[in-house]
Amino acid sequence: MSQVKQSMALGITFALITAVLWGAVPIAMKQLLTDMTPYTIVWYRFVISAVGLGIVLAVQGKLPSLRLFKRPRWLAMLIIASLGLVGNFILFSSALQYLTPTASQVIAQLSPVGMMFASVLILKESMRITQVIGAVMLIFGLVLFFNTNLIEIFTRLTDYTMGVILGVCSSLVWVCYALAQKILQRRLAASQILFLLYVLCVIFVTPISAPSEIYKLNSWQLSCLAFCGLNTLVAYGAFRGSNGALAGGTGECPDYANAFIYPSIF
Repeated sequence: MSQVKQSMALGITFALITAVLWGAVPIAMKQLLTDMTPYTIVWYRFVISAVGLGIVLAVQGKLPSLRLFKRPRWLAMLIIASLGLVGNFILFSSALQYLTPTASQVIAQLSPVGMMFASVLILKESMRITQVIGAVMLIFGLVLFFNTNLIEIFTRLTDYTMGVILGVCSSLVWVCYALAQKILQRRLAASQILFLLYVLCVIFVTPISAPSEIYKLNSWQLSCLAFCGLNTLVAYGAFRGSNGALAGGTGECPDYANAFIYPSIF
């Protein structure tokens, strides 16, 4: 098997893992929202991810240097990326209070489209005709998915409308995170960036979280919480791996538009 085919196979495998994990996490989070606030869920997800990734990097001797915080530009990028990631997690968790897991994942597909246009406008990257066609098809698909609720969404501020608004905002702030991370990758390895972001996110969310809410959870909910935390660690690692493998093999980036299928299956 050629190097290109190996990269493609590895990238597709990572992309599939990412899509499955991203599709499963809203179902697990839905089980927690009855006894835990979105802020606390997000706090635990970042704590588990920061500890897990920190242990891995420490064993490998690859913990990032704190000297990075002395450079205003890189510090600003870290803060922007952290706030974007925190905002995405909190808004997505809040949207789940009003929407089904499937609907929330459908709205989340706006993230890669927003990232594509932001990369063209801000990072001056080129856009292929296939990407434009894909974006148009995705937007058309969103309209079809929500066609029975379009009048409600645009005319009344119902719980469903609030869920859609929170979901769209979640996708938009994720673009800020992704852009900042892309710039940071010029200086640090992706795993080091994620570790710093997780630590900063824990710091940002701590004032509005209530860790003691964990005592309200039963054994099933505790399992769901552990899954959400490990999901963040593994899914974003697979996301990074798929981007690297596919970009290295074909110059293409993976599409996770099928992630919304998995909540329906589960």
